[in-house]
Amino acid sequence: MRRFISIILVLGFLGYIVGSFVVATSQGSSPTGCWRMYKHDVDDHVWDNGEWYWAGVRGYVRICDGRATIEVNTVEHVAAVSTDKGTRIIRGPYEEQTSRIAYTTFEYQRANGETGWANAVIYATPAPTPTNTGENP
Repeated sequence: MRRFISIILVLGFLGYIVGSFVVATSQGSSPTGCWRMYKHDVDDHVWDNGEWYWAGVRGYVRICDGRATIEVNTVEHVAAVSTDKGTRIIRGPYEEQTSRIAYTTFEYQRANGETGWANAVIYATPAPTPTNTGENP
């Protein structure tokens, strides 16, 4: 009888160890749920004579179980120059949004003939899960 009780106790102890291990490892890979994060990027410049350009893109990134995707229906693009000061867009604006990247880009020309590119981009990148601070992410 003692032998039987000893075997039961050993098996119970082993079951407890294996069960604890399974629970501990499964919690590390359990789904974290979904949340949204606002992202934006701006490329702008102002020169002394009041010339300026502005390229911008913004939108929400959805993170589910560590995978990030851009919510393409939330993406907004901005492409603007100071036309009254002689700055103009000579190529573009080119706008793109996919589940991985969203960007706005254009080539501008200043009143003095100098040219350049304005670029704004956001990426869908995994981000850490927010802590519960009581604020909405």
